[in-house]
Amino acid sequence: MRGSSLLVGATAFAAVVVAGCGAEVGRIEFADVGDGRTEVTIDSSKTVDFWTHLDLVTEEDDSLAVSILTDKKVSLAYSIAMYHQGEMMKRVTCDALDVNEFDFSTKFRVPGTSFRTARSFRYNGKMKCSTSVPNSGPIIVEVELEPIDPTDGVAIPLPESYKLTRADLVIKQ
Repeated sequence: MRGSSLLVGATAFAAVVVAGCGAEVGRIEFADVGDGRTEVTIDSSKTVDFWTHLDLVTEEDDSLAVSILTDKKVSLAYSIAMYHQGEMMKRVTCDALDVNEFDFSTKFRVPGTSFRTARSFRYNGKMKCSTSVPNSGPIIVEVELEPIDPTDGVAIPLPESYKLTRADLVIKQ
């Protein structure tokens, strides 16, 4: 009996955690910096949250996780514009490297032709930006993903030692 109570409690907790993350209503896939677009259906009574699914590889010798999350040599900015019936209704900018919560993993590998260790940094993270919209219904979301200098917001090239392999923008409600 006690085991089944624990199982029911754990299942209820997991359901609350998953529900708290919201449901995915759209995704724009990026394998590199650039532009993307999608159409989603939004409920104006709910907050729109933006998540990222990010994969980076570097050959730098320092810890990639420390370098990216604390040293902040670069930010990856999603410039998001939301349109309803052809009219822009919202504009927001989110930083893929500035997240509230995330599932994080790093992997270390040695490329076949080099003695340097490459570090792979991967996470799904809820970015520290969300918005609300005044109208429910179909919304066109247009996004530009670009690296920027975190001190002044000016666009910069991605450092040559970083290889972006995935930076999907995930829209949840």
